[in-house]
Amino acid sequence: MSLRLGAVQLLCRKMSTFSTVQRGAEATESFRLFFRNGNGAAISPFHDIPLLNDPDKHVFNMVCEVPRFSNAKMEMATKEPLNPIKQDIKKGKLRYVANVFPYHGYLWNYGAIPQTWEDPGHKDARNECNGDNDPIDVCEIGHRIGKRGDVIAVK
Repeated sequence: MSLRLGAVQLLCRKMSTFSTVQRGAEATESFRLFFRNGNGAAISPFHDIPLLNDPDKHVFNMVCEVPRFSNAKMEMATKEPLNPIKQDIKKGKLRYVANVFPYHGYLWNYGAIPQTWEDPGHKDARNECNGDNDPIDVCEIGHRIGKRGDVIAVK
């Protein structure tokens, strides 16, 4: 039991070494969520947050972009300096995910695995789809409701 507790404490320490700074108001095109490391230096969630949280247990890090029960479609801005999280825009309008009655927004925490990228020039042999030029998407289906910018340990 103490070993398990120690592992949980270790994961919490790893995840708490990142913080976020919001610029601009939510639900506007100017909204950005920037990341800082434990020393307060600005970092990129795409490039500077480690892929693996616990390599021995095959546990990955996930950057939460759309918390459970929210519907503003957020993504890492891969073409902007420091890759902040921003609200996605399609056809000139802010994007929102559909509600699944009776719930609001996604039923899970949605985000991206840092230090990954789906190549649009590569067609997957199993589903015959090309990559979307973004980090790999991930849904975390645990019990907690994450916050935008949380770094969550996932398997």
